[in-house]
Amino acid sequence: MTLQTLETKWRGNLAGENCPPVLGLAPLSEEESEVIRQIVAAELEQHLHSPWQTLFALLQKFPACLAVWLARKAGEAYEAGAFWEKFGALTGVSIPLNQRAEFAQHFRRACRKTMAAWLPPEELGGHNIVAEFLHQAGLPLDRCEGFAQHVRKVERSIGLPDADAPDAGEQLREDVLDSLQPIPVPTLKRALRGPAGPRICEVALNVVWIGDFAGINPRLGQELKRVFEHAGGGSLRRSAHQPFLRLGEDFGSLEIVGPRQDTNLVAASGLTWIVDGRRIPTPRTDEFLLKVTDLPRIVLELAGLILGALPPRTFVLRLDDLAEPFILFDERTRRQRRVGGSLPAGRYWLLHRAADTLVGAEQRYDWLDGERVLSLFRVYPGAEAKLESRAGSSWRFTAARTPFFDAVGERLAHEDGEPICFGWSEVPSLWLPVEETDHERFAQ
Repeated sequence: MTLQTLETKWRGNLAGENCPPVLGLAPLSEEESEVIRQIVAAELEQHLHSPWQTLFALLQKFPACLAVWLARKAGEAYEAGAFWEKFGALTGVSIPLNQRAEFAQHFRRACRKTMAAWLPPEELGGHNIVAEFLHQAGLPLDRCEGFAQHVRKVERSIGLPDADAPDAGEQLREDVLDSLQPIPVPTLKRALRGPAGPRICEVALNVVWIGDFAGINPRLGQELKRVFEHAGGGSLRRSAHQPFLRLGEDFGSLEIVGPRQDTNLVAASGLTWIVDGRRIPTPRTDEFLLKVTDLPRIVLELAGLILGALPPRTFVLRLDDLAEPFILFDERTRRQRRVGGSLPAGRYWLLHRAADTLVGAEQRYDWLDGERVLSLFRVYPGAEAKLESRAGSSWRFTAARTPFFDAVGERLAHEDGEPICFGWSEVPSLWLPVEETDHERFAQ
């Protein structure tokens, strides 16, 4: 077997619809990984150049198979404070300190060139050179067992979200992190909190629900298969739809929405939402809606599910009681959005204290209590917003450097399916990171 043969195979794998979101999840077997290591070692012995120069050249010539292999080795070397030493031992090449930034650029270029599903990570953190490799590594290989066990624990306790839900990966990540909270596993927690965390969880959800564990990283697939061995697809516990906070239609109020639940999750006695201990029976076909504009906080529970009550959830609504004194909402859906790292490009509503100022706001509405203000702002690469407080604190809102479609109007569908477009002041734009605009990328 040659590197050219492996390159042809992996180029085909990464160019199709089965391309993993990060290379560490690719189904590279231990045997194939060892073959690549041996071929690379032989190449290092034959060339007169320094080992790192030879590895750079191989990565440029065989970007698909070398990128998959290097991502796997990064997953094996995933340890705080000792990455480069372990990475060098695993690959057989010690990368000099002054060449690591260039090596990371070569690696990023290889990933971008060969991956159909490639997107730049939204947030790499402080050590960008190492983080470039850790992002593609995804999950530390020595933490696959613990991750699989806690996915199973989440399934048993509260159920798994639907794999096709728009925020399924985010939801499972939060549930696993909650399960891990009392356990000292900083490496696993750091991996899940990183930009690849939701993608790892999406892949795990898909293989668990389908029951086919062969198409992903063999170590992760093996551990997930082991812990879910006696849980067929029909017996897996499905999580209830979670309640969420939303802006009212008048943009001057807040409401908590309890979504309709799947009928096969509801017991014969029906659903009962419990608000601060007060029971509110709700028809299973109805959405539960609760106005909470002037409340400081509430505790919400859901009883009447076949597999047990939904765990209590506390909604903190008084801005001064929050870790950050504001609440962020998506402009189109009006749903609350988690704050953490960069945001997808677009428009957002921000509910903040009247004494604070949002620099970059397009619109501003004072609420009736005189203490809160709702501001509309927009972020995209090159444009950000900043909330400034009188005490000197500030919070920045920036856009992820990922491709996005900038629609400058509205589009609805008539009941017979005909589109209705309005409010279009100009032609829409497609925004791309500059590295995505090279000729070869467009040609693909």
